[in-house]
Amino acid sequence: MLDFDGYLFSFFLAFLVTTTLAVMSVKHYKTPGTKFFIIIMIFCSLMSIATISEIITTALETKIWWRNIQQLSLFMFPIFIYGFVMDYLELEEMINGKKLGLISMPSIIYLLLIWTDSAHHLMRSSVEIVMIGSHEKTVVDPTTLSYLFILYGAGLTLYSFFVFLLHYENTSSFNKRKYLLLLIGMAVPVFYSVLRPFLPIGLFHSTAISFIPSSVIFYYALVKHQLFSTWPLARDKILEHIKDGIILIDDNKTIIELNSTAVRIFGHSTVKEGVPVSTLYPFFPDLNVFDHIKKETTIQSNWERKYFSILVMTLKQHKKNTTIGYLIIISDITSQKEIEHRLWVRANTDGLTGLANRQFLIEMASEKTQLSRSGSGLSFILLDIDNFKRINDTYGHQTGDEVLVEFSRIISNYLTEKSVAARFGGEEFAILQWDLDKEKCIKNAELICEHIQSTTIFVEKKHSIKITASFGVSYSDHPSVPFQELYKQADQRLYDSKRNGKNQVTYQKIN
Repeated sequence: MLDFDGYLFSFFLAFLVTTTLAVMSVKHYKTPGTKFFIIIMIFCSLMSIATISEIITTALETKIWWRNIQQLSLFMFPIFIYGFVMDYLELEEMINGKKLGLISMPSIIYLLLIWTDSAHHLMRSSVEIVMIGSHEKTVVDPTTLSYLFILYGAGLTLYSFFVFLLHYENTSSFNKRKYLLLLIGMAVPVFYSVLRPFLPIGLFHSTAISFIPSSVIFYYALVKHQLFSTWPLARDKILEHIKDGIILIDDNKTIIELNSTAVRIFGHSTVKEGVPVSTLYPFFPDLNVFDHIKKETTIQSNWERKYFSILVMTLKQHKKNTTIGYLIIISDITSQKEIEHRLWVRANTDGLTGLANRQFLIEMASEKTQLSRSGSGLSFILLDIDNFKRINDTYGHQTGDEVLVEFSRIISNYLTEKSVAARFGGEEFAILQWDLDKEKCIKNAELICEHIQSTTIFVEKKHSIKITASFGVSYSDHPSVPFQELYKQADQRLYDSKRNGKNQVTYQKIN
C-alpha cells in the first residue's frame, strides 16, 4: 500500500512532466500539430493538479468540485487529440471552426450536465469516498447517459488513432519510426480507458497517471527525433521554395494541397484547396484523363504566353497497389521554349532578310508534295533580281543588302497562309504555294513582278534605284510529281526569262 507522500508525488511528477513538455513545445508553435500538443499537455497538468487538490481536501462538496475540474480535462482530451492528428497531417479542412464546434458539442453538453448534476443526477447515480492508504478519494458510479458520453470520447480518440494509422501505412520507411512513436503515445490512454474498470482503486486507477508514459513517448519523439521541427518544417520549406508547381489530388479527384508556385501559375481564385480537379481543365485539358502522363501545354494571359510541362504521377499503396491520389508537377519551361525558338529561327531563316532559308523551304516543299492530293495544285517560283551585280559594284555591298531587304518585303506582302518565301542564296529567291490553281499561281507571280518593276528604292537619301526581277514558275496538280522536278522546271523557266530579256514571268506546267 502506498504511503501519502509517494501517492501525491506521482501526481506531482505527472504535472511536472506535462508542464515541461508544454513549455518546451512553445518554440515549435508554428509547426503542424504543436499548438494542439501544447493544449493537451496543459490539460494534463490541470488534471494532475485537480487530482492532487481532490486528494488533500476533506469536504465532499469540495472534492466533487475538483473532480469536475478533472472531467473538464478528461472530456476535452479527445477533441484536442483529434485536432493534433488533423493539424499534424495538415488536413486543415477537418479542423475548421465549424467542424471543431460540432465535434465539441457532446463534450460541452456533458460538462454542463456534470457541473449541474447535483440538481438532476443524470450523470452520477452515486458518489462515495474510499480510502487509499491514509488518503481519501471520491469514487462515482456513472449513469447510462454518462457512459454514452464516455463512449463518444473514446470513439473520437479511436477515430483519430486510425486516421493516423492510415497515414502511417502510406508514409516513407524513414518516417515510420517517428509515426510509430506517436501511435503508441496515443494508444496508451486508449487502452488504459479499456482496462481501467478492471484495475483496483489506487494509483494506477487514476487517469492522470496514465498520461505519464504517453507524455514520455511524445517527449522522446519531440526531442530525440525532432518530430515537430524537422519534417513538417522542411516539407513546408521544400514546397514553398521549389520552382515547380505542386498539386496534390486525392482519390476523389479533389485538390487537397497546392504550393504558392501553383497559385502563381494559375493566378485564379477558383484553383484552391478543396475544389474539384476539373477547375484545372480550362488550363490543362489533358488532365481530364488521369494516368501517368507527361505533356507540354501553354497558358495565354492578357500580356504573355507561358509554356508548361505537366507530369502526373499516380500515388499507390505499396502493399495493396490501390490508387490513393495523384501528384501533379507543373514546370515553367517558357525560357527553354524561347531558347528552342531562337535556335529554330536561326537554323531555318535567313539572317539578313528574315525570310525562310533554302533548307527550310526545300523540306517544306518535299512535305507538301507527299501530302498533296490529286487536283490540289503545288507551285514553285524561282525569282532572281536582274543585274544585281551592277548594284553591288556601283553602290557597294551595304546598299546591295538594303535592296535585298526591300525586295524581301515586297515578296512578303503577297504571302498567304498557304505560301512561304525563302532566300535561296545571293539575289535568288523562291516562293512555294499550295492548294491553288495554275491561273492564280501565274497571276501572283505577275503581280509581284509588276510591283518590283514599279518600286523605287531610296538608299541613304542619296540614291534612287530601280530594280526588276526574272521569274521561273512551275506548277503541278498531280501528286506523283516529286519536288525535284518542280525545282528543275522552275530553274529552267527562270533561265528562259533571263535569256528572253529579263523582267518577266515564264511558266511551265508539269503533268
